[in-house]
Parts: sequence; C-alpha cells; structure tokens
Amino acid sequence: MSCIFCDLQKQPELVLWDDEYSYLIVDIGPLSRGHLLLIPKEHTEYMHELNDLTLSKMLINIKNIVLKLGYDKYNLLQNNGH
Repeated sequence: MSCIFCDLQKQPELVLWDDEYSYLIVDIGPLSRGHLLLIPKEHTEYMHELNDLTLSKMLINIKNIVLKLGYDKYNLLQNNGH
C-alpha cells in the first residue's frame, strides 16, 4: 500500500528518525516552528485501529524525541480519518 506519508518517507532530507514502528519527518507545510510528524508504519485510518504494540512504541518514541530535542513545551495533535 502506498500513501503520501510513505512517499515522504522515501525523501531522506525529510526523515529525522526511523524505526520498526514509526518514522519522524519534517512537515513540508509547517504550521509552527519545529512542526514534526511521527507517522506509524502500520496503515490504519484511525488511531484506535493501530495494534497495541505500535501505539505503545509510538508513545515511547514521542517521549524520547521530546527529550532528545530538548523541548520543554510542545503540543501533540492527532488526526483521524480523511
């Protein structure tokens, strides 16, 4: 299956981090400074459809990314559906 996010993942200049469950990319149309997207590799339309392992790994990844980037303030937004 291919999607816009899979296509973006193939652009190494956008990918900041990648693992078995998700990847972090720079948003190509940022709404704010530091706007990043953590994208699951598992294709689902809704977050509640992700398997538990993927979902838990993504939350751990968010924590690690925030710590690594040294953010003391940040927003987490999540979109479901089209």
